[in-house]
Amino acid sequence: MNKEQLISGMAEKTGKTKTETKKIIESIFDELTSVLSEEKSFTITSFGNFSVVKRERRKGFNPSIEKFMMLPPKLKPRFKTSEILKEKINKNGRK
Repeated sequence: MNKEQLISGMAEKTGKTKTETKKIIESIFDELTSVLSEEKSFTITSFGNFSVVKRERRKGFNPSIEKFMMLPPKLKPRFKTSEILKEKINKNGRK
């Protein structure tokens, strides 16, 4: 599924236009991005938790120059599913 398919499906389910639905979905993603960029977490009950973790400086290998190099620390988004979502996925997968 891509973004356009998500918008179409949500518009159908809610009875709103695709334009209205697109604005709503983009607002949700913008807010989620804003929260994560401030290094805060974002929890959606029964879905999961979005958070940011810091990756420390580490050794990496660059295959194009065939040399090891030190990679700088960086922030990385992380998603942890809720138990409810895991159960729903597994229940639907056992058809």
